[in-house]
Amino acid sequence: MMERCIMKILEMIIKNKSGDIVRDIKFKETGLTFIYGDIKEPQNINATINSLGKTLFLKMIDYIFGANNDPKTMKKDIDGFELHAKIKFKEKCYLVKRVIGASKEEAIFVNAESKTITEYRTMFEINRSYLDKQIILNRKNSEVSLRENPNKSDYTALLELLDLNSLCSEVQKIYDFQDELKKLTKESKAFTEEFDDILKENETLTEKIFVIDKTVEELQKNLDGISKQVSDLETSAIKEDSIKEYELKNIEFKKLSQNLEQLKIEQKRLVNYINEVDSNEITNAQLIKMFNKAEVELPQMVIKKLEEVEEFHKNVVSERKQTIKKNIERTSLLIEKTSRELEVLSNELDRLGKILSENKAYRESIELYGEYNLRLQELLFQQGQLTNVKKINDEITELDKNLTTSFSKSKLELENEVVKNKIKSYREFVFNLVKEIYSKSIISFFDIEIKDRHKTRRPIELKLSMQGETGEGISEVKKNIVDYLVFNFNKELEILIQDSSCYNGIDPRQVSNMLVELNKMAINNQKQAIVAINKYQLVSDNQHDVFKIFDEKFGIKLSEDNKLLRFNF
Repeated sequence: MMERCIMKILEMIIKNKSGDIVRDIKFKETGLTFIYGDIKEPQNINATINSLGKTLFLKMIDYIFGANNDPKTMKKDIDGFELHAKIKFKEKCYLVKRVIGASKEEAIFVNAESKTITEYRTMFEINRSYLDKQIILNRKNSEVSLRENPNKSDYTALLELLDLNSLCSEVQKIYDFQDELKKLTKESKAFTEEFDDILKENETLTEKIFVIDKTVEELQKNLDGISKQVSDLETSAIKEDSIKEYELKNIEFKKLSQNLEQLKIEQKRLVNYINEVDSNEITNAQLIKMFNKAEVELPQMVIKKLEEVEEFHKNVVSERKQTIKKNIERTSLLIEKTSRELEVLSNELDRLGKILSENKAYRESIELYGEYNLRLQELLFQQGQLTNVKKINDEITELDKNLTTSFSKSKLELENEVVKNKIKSYREFVFNLVKEIYSKSIISFFDIEIKDRHKTRRPIELKLSMQGETGEGISEVKKNIVDYLVFNFNKELEILIQDSSCYNGIDPRQVSNMLVELNKMAINNQKQAIVAINKYQLVSDNQHDVFKIFDEKFGIKLSEDNKLLRFNF
């Protein structure tokens, strides 16, 4: 069997702030270990199931597997408590200590050597994006995710763990193309609405750009002609040097005016973009807050460790945003500088114009030049705006082609023999597992499908159906079947941790059968499973196979009289 690089936990010692041992709990290296809620007052279940400490203990285990600090679960009452764990990694054992509530720089020690959270994860090759898919501390709202509508990260993590990487690659592209199309379509619509009055009825964008281009060319020729006419005029009342100075300043004024309009267009585009980013951007503080929250409430949705997410956020969003802001500042400075230069030139032209206006020919030519130049500036602005829209529409067309290609490639991947055989083995696994869970003629079917091409509808669908009388809790059973499927087949992880909430609403007979099967999977694959479960969630018959899994040497049994930390908080 290929050596796996994900660690296992063999023992956990919890020490209070005084250094006294509160708990010493051992775990089976292979097979299923229970965190058992032995509730003595079933009539008061709601008041007791959330206060025994099962979920808190699972979170402590999650801490040993490199989870970020979670103040919502790890309340200030237990700041300073120490978690001492014996872990196994690549056939070697290590002693790990983590202090609850400590900073990242002081939180973890390995064999008494201090480690940052990043160093710790690197040392033990911890991939939190995968672990979050198998450390489930809250009830899921869909078969794939805590979210009712799974997102890109939910599906890509699932596909990667099921060794469907080529399919995953195309699915990621589809998500990216759809997101970019949505952004560009919105941007194009905003530009088009702003300049809708520019287009005549039934006039296309390409036609309008062509007409404006040709009109600009004609105006440029007319302006050049007027300039030549002015230069050719001779009058004794005007000094030759004033004429040349006026011509040169006119040329400079024209260039600066064009530059100014282009700078204004560029500034507007950048401001619109940064406003779009601001309206959708998650700040770094929000990111950390959401990430921390995800560790408890949405752990399997998070496929990247915090440092990677922060780095990604910094490189792809924050740095780009800063670059754009700098460009806006630079453009604003150029606009101010150009405006000042234009004002100086305008004053100079006014002065020279007064001299030249003494001559009727000059006066008429200058007036005509001004009219043409004003019209030219208006057309140049329209030209710039419509060219931007055309560019965006061209990008949309190209993205649309890429989207079609990725949908086609994704469907082709499902026809690949290697992929088909893998999905077939997953289908057989689910079929046989359902038989064991229900012990009756329930026919199940599992599949991974790619939907038809669509610009916004997400591409992938997980299909898990059951035909027959399944009783209550079938939707929760399906969620667990997906978790079991990943646990059984993935080559990246050796651990599955589930809270008792994962089994809420399921008939105790099915829960008992599921845990028996989970234990078999763990043993057959040399993996480790840790499940919190309440007494009332299992069959009451102690002769059932599920009770044979219990071992007094491993796990922990909690009750109203035996809470995890031996006090309420």
